[in-house]
Amino acid sequence: MKHLASGYLVLRCEFATSAGLPVREASLILNVPGRHLEAAGRYMAGLPNCRVSVEVFSVHNLVATFWVHDLDEIHAYERELEARAPGTVVFSRSVTLRTYKRVGHILGREGRSVGRVPLPMWRRGRPPACQTTVTGCLTTASKR
Repeated sequence: MKHLASGYLVLRCEFATSAGLPVREASLILNVPGRHLEAAGRYMAGLPNCRVSVEVFSVHNLVATFWVHDLDEIHAYERELEARAPGTVVFSRSVTLRTYKRVGHILGREGRSVGRVPLPMWRRGRPPACQTTVTGCLTTASKR
């Protein structure tokens, strides 16, 4: 909760993916040289279809997830990141074929909410403003 209160993390409202153009969720797990890590994370977070860009403490230090219309978009991001952060290595790429749950909402085949599993913070009487008006919300890193 303190990260939400500080603005470090924000809840972003979304719509059912079936209501718009078809998108796929694609993720990159990256090794970015330390001197470029913060700038690389900000670059990824600044892309309009980036859902989350986060530094992690692991063998691999940056994870970014996108909603893309075409998987070639991911390769373009990789090329741009390599130009901005020489020495970056893509450890893994993944594509989500279907999302079953998003931030407390159970999603049907069409990507629309068909049920709820309330998040603990919603049970404390402080639902996000978007809770009643959209299919779900995603947590994303802010651009500080």
